[in-house]
Amino acid sequence: MLEVLRTSWRRVLLAGGAFTVVNTTFYIYITFMQDYGVRILHMPKSTVLLAIAIVSVLQIPALAGFAAISDRIGRRKMYLPGRSAPRSGRSRCSGWSTPAPDGAWRLGCSAARSR
Repeated sequence: MLEVLRTSWRRVLLAGGAFTVVNTTFYIYITFMQDYGVRILHMPKSTVLLAIAIVSVLQIPALAGFAAISDRIGRRKMYLPGRSAPRSGRSRCSGWSTPAPDGAWRLGCSAARSR
């Protein structure tokens, strides 16, 4: 471990920074979604928490699947489209496709419209 820190300290800092950014963003986002869903959309708190819990659980297999794809095609090719994916979800909620039903989609689409 000392040799890794001695020879590849930049990569260690880069990986640590990336990990911190991803996790910080996730927790800020779910905290915001709880408040937004209850206070602005007037959804029951239990519905908002259930939607967040379901999405969080679905994130586990999605993370494993996208990690496997990333191993095949490379990190850079995977990271750049993933970085813009949240913006592409905005068009899905704008009425160009089917209207969003109640629950998690309503919460997510309302947040996307408020940007």
